Amino acid sequence: MSASPRLTRRTLVSALAGAPAAASPLPKVHPKARGSYSALLMWHDVVARKKEVWFDTTVAELESQLKSIRTAGLTPVTMEVLAEHLEKGAPIVPGAVVLTFDDNNLGLYTHLWPMLKRYRWPAAFFVHTDYVGKPTSKAHCTWDQLGEMERDGLVRCYPHTASHPADMRDLTDGQLRHELAASRQAVEKHLGGNRPFFCYSNGFYNERVARATARAGYRLAVTEDWGAAEASANLMMVRRYSMHKRAAQAVRDVARAMRQGSRPRA
Repeated sequence: MSASPRLTRRTLVSALAGAPAAASPLPKVHPKARGSYSALLMWHDVVARKKEVWFDTTVAELESQLKSIRTAGLTPVTMEVLAEHLEKGAPIVPGAVVLTFDDNNLGLYTHLWPMLKRYRWPAAFFVHTDYVGKPTSKAHCTWDQLGEMERDGLVRCYPHTASHPADMRDLTDGQLRHELAASRQAVEKHLGGNRPFFCYSNGFYNERVARATARAGYRLAVTEDWGAAEASANLMMVRRYSMHKRAAQAVRDVARAMRQGSRPRA
């Protein structure tokens, strides 16, 4: 048996020099934001009466939920306002919530938009760009319709991948880069402006996906993990309440924190 090579200072320095650098930490929630309790609220399509899939919301259901938000004294704010709070520690109004809608279904134009105009509340749409104006199992808004809603000043659209892969964790590095870049390029091309917020398709992500999202230049990415936005592990894993599963809880949690001035649980 041959003797093991001697570990000298020279060999140690050489080995360390050839080792890959440790991954830098994902961008953190600003310490000044940690004492607040804001929430992102998630819906998908809004339909007139009969649901086509379980995660549709009827007009009557949404009206009831929006009334509960108003009755609780919560304040809908934009993604930009929330991002400035989480990223830079900017103050945010107590009871702040962000209304978010995934998948760009046509019901957002025909049913949701009139409701937003009545309430004068802002909303963020996360759009899978390969299907804008193209029917799948559902009809989707066109770029013209999205632009019309944006010009009204209440809606702002952001990327939700290009092709809405079933699970972003299963993508190759090249596929992941494409989904992150192509979707943002499409939204910025058709609607203009900077679109630095991202939504993972089907809510599936891991650290690899989150790091790719950060490398793609996004400031913030949202999940389907419920809880206070300020309690998120980092800015690429920002929590959201599903209004299909936790509508009453979401309103109750934010309202309680607003009344008590309590800190979010990590």
